[in-house]
Amino acid sequence: MEKITLRAFIPLQFKTEIICEQLVSPSSKPESFGSASEFFLETSRRAKETMLGRKPDGMKIFKGTLSGSLPDGSASDGSVPVVCKMAVNDAAKKNLEVEASFYHGGLQALQGKCVPHFYGLFQAEVSNNRHYTFLLLSLETILLGHGHSFPEVDLEMRKKVLSQLLELHRAGVEHTNFGLENVVLSPEGELLIIGFRLACEHKCEFLTKRKTFDDLGVGDWAQSIDDIECRELHDACFDLMDLWVPRYLPLLEPEYPISVEGFLCPEILADQVLEDYGIPREVTIPEVKKMRREFETQYRLFLRDLGWEFDSE
Repeated sequence: MEKITLRAFIPLQFKTEIICEQLVSPSSKPESFGSASEFFLETSRRAKETMLGRKPDGMKIFKGTLSGSLPDGSASDGSVPVVCKMAVNDAAKKNLEVEASFYHGGLQALQGKCVPHFYGLFQAEVSNNRHYTFLLLSLETILLGHGHSFPEVDLEMRKKVLSQLLELHRAGVEHTNFGLENVVLSPEGELLIIGFRLACEHKCEFLTKRKTFDDLGVGDWAQSIDDIECRELHDACFDLMDLWVPRYLPLLEPEYPISVEGFLCPEILADQVLEDYGIPREVTIPEVKKMRREFETQYRLFLRDLGWEFDSE
């Protein structure tokens, strides 16, 4: 396999030039690149499926190994696994530059704890005067979001991810595209957040008044955005991670919200629904009983601590 030399855009005090396996064909025609194109296609596909789940427009994502001197001064013999994000157009290149600026800035102290290790942003010159932009990160092993959603993830894992997100905000970084597809598990068992191409600088109003993870009230009744004063943290707790108990749920249609406290007296609730929405009692009562069972199943752990009166049926 041929090698390419990568030149750092952001100086990270590398002792020598960093060499990466050439994974990118210099030709748009795979057949002109021989067996190397098979290697590229195979690793690109595997990385997409097991690492990042989906790739942004204008980006190719694949696995590689890093050789040379690493940012910490240690030498690599080519055994350091990395994920390589390659920009194939100007818009993607700009996204990589934004992402690198955060890894090099606010996220620097969080590398290996909340985010992957960042090995640099590079430009590679290959044959035919083609230039490619690469961002190299440590290769983490498991993508939690591949075919799953946050509520399917273990509660303790969800709480850990939320604490990681809070640390990003403490470092002055808002992800803006946060979701389970941007959470990976490292070989050391650390949950790390990835995908900072849309990130922005952030002064978190939640942290200006309340300082700890416990102040987010995991397992408590849902809070409003006005209470939390940070949309990303609010949406993570409520809409994405299911870490709050909702106070209202839609009856039949989203435009018919009902208070979950009404589950305790479905007959009285049915009278109110008839008055507010015109839905007959014979429709409301069985639907509310069904909703209560589902609600108590989904939030049983939280509701027990909140002193909820469970249905004995």
